[in-house]
Amino acid sequence: MWADEIFGTFSAFTVTGSGADEIVFPDDAKAGFYTITWAPGHWVHEDSYAQVYGEDGTFHEAGTADYMGDSASVAYGLDPAAGPAGWIGVEAGAGDWSITVSPISALPALPETGGYDAYLYAGAEQPVVFSSTNSGRVNVRQFNGIDPTDSVLPQEDFTAVGTLLAGPSVVNVQLDSVSPWTRSTN
Repeated sequence: MWADEIFGTFSAFTVTGSGADEIVFPDDAKAGFYTITWAPGHWVHEDSYAQVYGEDGTFHEAGTADYMGDSASVAYGLDPAAGPAGWIGVEAGAGDWSITVSPISALPALPETGGYDAYLYAGAEQPVVFSSTNSGRVNVRQFNGIDPTDSVLPQEDFTAVGTLLAGPSVVNVQLDSVSPWTRSTN
């Protein structure tokens, strides 16, 4: 599969904890995605998010999971300008959590509707609108191995409007609310 050739492959692994912790990526897992599951109600605590940092300690913007729902998936290590991913930092307010780290090739295909998750996109270039169904902001970022700054869909109110570049690629869809999003052509 193309994702294994570009981003590598490794055996998925799961880490559980409570509160602040760091999960260091093995050498073969510098690009992948993680799914975090929090205890219900984690969002009421300040600093209840998870974030990827580079080997040099720099913040990787694309690796943030800061979500009011009980589960989120985020692709990381895809932006060559950011350098290799080093670890996931889970913040103190997260409560009980579980994180599963998996290779990019295990991501599902980009659906017509979804949540705070990462996906594979193999389609043609197309103008799209990602809309939240219940007034939450939608942030969409596509990684196609060319230039990730060209594939950020700008937000307009509670939608992300722009062009999905031709695949294959990885798409992170992030929300400011627990409402699902829908994708349509523009």
